[in-house]
Amino acid sequence: MSLRDISGVMGISKGNRTYHFKRKEDIIEAIIDDMSGRYRPPAVPQSLGEMNALFRHLQTMIKDNAFYFWHHAQLAQLSPKIREQQKKVYQTNTKLFREALVS
Repeated sequence: MSLRDISGVMGISKGNRTYHFKRKEDIIEAIIDDMSGRYRPPAVPQSLGEMNALFRHLQTMIKDNAFYFWHHAQLAQLSPKIREQQKKVYQTNTKLFREALVS
């Protein structure tokens, strides 16, 4: 998909798109930045039922954001910013699961 195609789908001029996003990578970073900004880690599960609910929640997130997870490794290679965002999510989730399994 070309940047011209993206501008057409968005219904904006190439110049307007270029003002905000010069490269495809800039668009991808903005989407992932928005996703990361809206991510709120759930509370630490206190029971098996809550742990099951957490796993179901994570499965839903993966399904709803399949475009991201299909290309997860490539996105990290594409952009240091994306790699850092992924690292923060890993650290948050690792802490969540550790706390759930220790308590």
